[in-house]
Amino acid sequence: MVSQMAIESLDFASPKAVTAEARRSLAADDSVQARLANQILDFVEGAALQLGASDLPRVHISRADDESLIVEWPFSHHRLGFSIEPDLVESSWFFVSDEHEDSTSACGKLGRHGVRLGLALLSASLSVHA
Repeated sequence: MVSQMAIESLDFASPKAVTAEARRSLAADDSVQARLANQILDFVEGAALQLGASDLPRVHISRADDESLIVEWPFSHHRLGFSIEPDLVESSWFFVSDEHEDSTSACGKLGRHGVRLGLALLSASLSVHA
């Protein structure tokens, strides 16, 4: 579920800029995790342009206590995230929506199609509730 605090702290940007801050935070990190995060950001940026909105929430990146790299794209009622683990085969994606009647959650291994599947769920959910 998307917390009220997360909703209140959303920071918006143009579609071309939704990943800029996240990319800056990865600039000095040459790890395999950071390279994968940048690839995910490429997909997110493409999805942001396809959504056609004038302003969208910025993508956030954080490092968890277990050294996983977390990439999150939070919306007011939806959240798409990717957990990039030190052992890349353990990496996963998740999608949650707290829409009252259409509450949805999904997750899976990152794999070959995880990023696209997560973005497709987000796009579908946003278009249904537009």
